Amino acid sequence: QEPSMEGRSEKLKKNPHIA
Repeated sequence: QEPSMEGRSEKLKKNPHIA
């Protein structure tokens, strides 16, 4: 459900343990 690496980077910054 991620648009791209950009969205993933932002999500990782907000949720660093979503990976």
